[in-house]
Amino acid sequence: MNRFSLRITACIVFSMLAAARVFAGNYDIMVDDHNTVLPTDGQYYNSTGGDIGVLHAEEISYSWDGASAYTAKAVYNSGLWTWGGMWYSLIKIDRDNIPLDFKAIFSKYVKSAYQGEITGIKTTVKGIKSPSKNSDLQMRLELKKADGSIVDTKTWDVYGKSYPQTFTWTLSASQQQKIEIITWVMDRAQVGDEISVDSLKLQSSVPDLATADQAFLWSFSELANNFDSATGMVQDRSNFHIGDDENVTATGKFAKVAYYAYKKGFITLADAVAIITKIADTAINVLPRGPVGKNTLWPHFTKNGGTEPTVASEWSSADAIYTAMDIIAALQMVGDPKKQISQLVLFLQKINWKALLIGGGISHGYKANGSLITYYWKGFGMETIGVNWAYASATGKVIEMGPQPTYNGSGFIDNAHYPMVFFGIDRWGNNWDAYRIKMADIQINWYAQSAHKNSFLSGAGLFGLSGGEYPEPAPNDPDFNDYVAYGVGGESDPGAPVSAIIPAEDGNHEVILLHYSGMIADIRPAQAKKMWETLVNKNAAFLSGRITVSPLNNLESLRVNKTNGSLVIKQMNGSWNLALQAEGWALADPTIKSILFSAVQNNAFLKKGYELLRHENAASVAWVCYQ
Repeated sequence: MNRFSLRITACIVFSMLAAARVFAGNYDIMVDDHNTVLPTDGQYYNSTGGDIGVLHAEEISYSWDGASAYTAKAVYNSGLWTWGGMWYSLIKIDRDNIPLDFKAIFSKYVKSAYQGEITGIKTTVKGIKSPSKNSDLQMRLELKKADGSIVDTKTWDVYGKSYPQTFTWTLSASQQQKIEIITWVMDRAQVGDEISVDSLKLQSSVPDLATADQAFLWSFSELANNFDSATGMVQDRSNFHIGDDENVTATGKFAKVAYYAYKKGFITLADAVAIITKIADTAINVLPRGPVGKNTLWPHFTKNGGTEPTVASEWSSADAIYTAMDIIAALQMVGDPKKQISQLVLFLQKINWKALLIGGGISHGYKANGSLITYYWKGFGMETIGVNWAYASATGKVIEMGPQPTYNGSGFIDNAHYPMVFFGIDRWGNNWDAYRIKMADIQINWYAQSAHKNSFLSGAGLFGLSGGEYPEPAPNDPDFNDYVAYGVGGESDPGAPVSAIIPAEDGNHEVILLHYSGMIADIRPAQAKKMWETLVNKNAAFLSGRITVSPLNNLESLRVNKTNGSLVIKQMNGSWNLALQAEGWALADPTIKSILFSAVQNNAFLKKGYELLRHENAASVAWVCYQ
């Protein structure tokens, strides 16, 4: 047995010993905390990834208190009384008509033994007003199916009570059906009556799992809910209409994540095979290739089941490469049952690589109009490694890679698997184990340093600067881009027009992104687990009971004011960061990490590029377990 095998064996034993169940199984899920403007003013989505709207606006006016409550006020009465309130679709937008099964809240692929259920609903009323002292005034909750029919309702008399007050509806087994919409309704109202609602929550019961397994399952399930099994494409996020905006790169990575879910026991082998082979079939036979007459790359974003690029999507070299390499790895792990690997290898070999070579690197691809993008991959990091890997496998050649640091110290550049994060020493002498550890420690300790001190974040063990959407709601502007490549700073890519030192971007010393902790769970498991547990269990005073992560809530980003600890969160089921998050937590398991490495070693195409990128003496470097 060689040194690599010995080290893996030791780590597997430890992983098995570390699998004790540590979590209680009951969690509140935030449907909406009303901390942003009304849907009529641009806040269209709720915290589960669905959307939100108002009811009976002809007779009811709506307002926001600027903090945490939406108010419905009766302004006209066409009969004996009037009514109004708000509706919330669960996990997907209303027009998709996809319900949440209250008896099986995780993805349809998750086995029944690991499913959770919705056991109740809670709504907090901040206060009421009734100039006419209307003792008939009521608050009603409704559960609706996808066809709009009402499953059941729960009503409370609200006049004459003290506020704020939380009303709880404990659900019976017969009420735990497939629900798409929840509404709260102010009923039997007279003109001038109003109800201010602070929040709407679901109560859930889920299986006890160890932290890493819980983090993977919740992340996998949210990502799987964005997968369209009919087309083989992953929607860019849950609150986009099916077929409007599909993320090609997230689709490829989901193929690998589905296999990890099988190996961890959460889904069946049959489901994993169906997902992976459908994704491969769509990539091979459906995704467009272009620009026509210039190259044969896939676009980054597609629509209509992968049949055409979105209007603004580039023909991306990196995204096409990462997707193909991830699917090849997934097919290799599952045994390539439909013999699809050769067609994906052919896709990569047929890329017009010569047309992409620029400045000693590989162009980012082509703009939507077909013109070559003059930025190119050459700077240090996993992005260049991934592109270079495919180039080396396809051509037997290697482009040069610049020295450390990365472009801006963003976490995904250090840790994304394209198709596997590098370890050991590469051909340029970079020790990737030492580098990843160094960068992880910088990130973990970032907010404890005087230059960017945030005692709230550091004291709670929260960290993570990577790419994602910033916490504040985007303005109501269709052209606004709220994506930020947060990072600890670095040096501009050699492909940039002007070389420069890139300063850190940490949101004025106040922002973290959740997916980063998952990406370093293999090398800093204790810190990653602590961060997850702190957010899930609200173990920090400044969280003030706010739900940030739950079985149906994923945290995209969080801002904590460094002076007073005030909190802003963005909950979003964005597929790319969920994919990075899920894969990171899966690969914290040394068994799965070894399976991925074996796939690389056992696939001739993947191995060819890997061998060209590794140091000639890399075989003497042992794979390291950080558990």
